[in-house]
Amino acid sequence: LVDSLERLRKVLLVAIGSVAVGSLYLLKEWWGGSAVYGAEYRPGYVTGDPNFFAASALLCLPLAFGWALEGRRGGERLFCLACLALGLAATMVAASRGGFLGLLLGLGVFVWHSRYRARAMAVVPAVLVLFLLLSPSSPLHRLFDPTHGDVAARNTRFELWSAGLKMVAAHPVLGGSGQRRIAAGQYAQ
Repeated sequence: LVDSLERLRKVLLVAIGSVAVGSLYLLKEWWGGSAVYGAEYRPGYVTGDPNFFAASALLCLPLAFGWALEGRRGGERLFCLACLALGLAATMVAASRGGFLGLLLGLGVFVWHSRYRARAMAVVPAVLVLFLLLSPSSPLHRLFDPTHGDVAARNTRFELWSAGLKMVAAHPVLGGSGQRRIAAGQYAQ
């Protein structure tokens, strides 16, 4: 169905817009949840999880940034800027550490390859600092001051990664494919 560059452009604009719509839902959920649970509340019900949202945003926000910066058609540029602002705000309240680091990397690649590198190197850090300062549940806070739940989740991830590497070592061709959930307990020791 996507058989031309024009159709690809439209599909990517829809993807960028869908992240903006998800951002609106995430921000609305954060607004209500933070009133009940405090500013550190991490929304994600509509998107499945704050980290799932961050993964979706990582795919579209750098593209929205690049298209807004490179001066696409007037309406598209404004659309991309609006979607970028919504996506950045939602990414900050989602407070996904991996999503934030991925966003920094993705935006960095676009800045580096931009025709307007000097302008982008001034604008992008300023905008990110602004969002981080205004964000009540900053991913930086979670990076540098993890909660007890963050530390426990990190330890579980390390155990699962270790078990996964042991499975790959024991089964180098398929890595225990299809049996990982069953066998993870045997390799986690």
